[in-house]
Amino acid sequence: MNDQGLIFVVVVGTVFVLGLIGLVGVLMAVNTSRRHRHRAELAEMHLKHAHEKMAAEREAVQQTLREVGSELHDNVSQLLMVIHIGLNWGQDPAPDPRLNPAREALAECIKEVRNLGHTLNMDLWKANTLQEAVMRLADRVYRAGNLKVTVLEDEFPVQMPGDVGTVLYRVCQEVLTNAIKHSGASTITIKFHNNPAGFTITDNGKGFDPTIAVAHAGLRNITRRCNLMGFDAICTTAPGQGCTWRISQRPA
Repeated sequence: MNDQGLIFVVVVGTVFVLGLIGLVGVLMAVNTSRRHRHRAELAEMHLKHAHEKMAAEREAVQQTLREVGSELHDNVSQLLMVIHIGLNWGQDPAPDPRLNPAREALAECIKEVRNLGHTLNMDLWKANTLQEAVMRLADRVYRAGNLKVTVLEDEFPVQMPGDVGTVLYRVCQEVLTNAIKHSGASTITIKFHNNPAGFTITDNGKGFDPTIAVAHAGLRNITRRCNLMGFDAICTTAPGQGCTWRISQRPA
């Protein structure tokens, strides 16, 4: 074989090897692209599933709250009213004064049941803001235990969907309940904010060690309920430094 033939063989062999390398590279690129696309499809499917699950859970929460509110307002309240009428009926010449404390307690119970039924009514949140509901809650807390609860409203209150407002109201109620039971606080401040939407609840109580209380069911419920509605719940506390809950809507 002469030199020209050898050169030809070398050139052809080089081209073949380069072509083979290029083909392998293309196949690897195509395979990598397919894997990325498959992962993206799986991620999208999981995200869609999570959104569908969240929507279903929100619908279940909404339906349950509506049914409980209706039951409280239409049935339990009516039964209490019948008892109240019975205590005041048939007494001659006047109702027994010894029953006055029971009558007053029953009247207050009827009022609170009706208020609770109203707060669980989804239609209520179409005409009232979360701030207004929390202000009524703060007033009830004060009347029940003389604990000063101050509500600071934002200049432009955010109107939230009924189920979101109701669940956040329950979150606020649970935080207040925990503070009343465990913190020993004398004052609580609730401040609403719009950017992002949400509120903070601060008490001047004894605080607690969050690393010890992290497994507490009440704290988990607050976080879980906020997550369900697309909100973050962050608790800042330490022994002797009170407690602050910041409830904020996550960016869309």
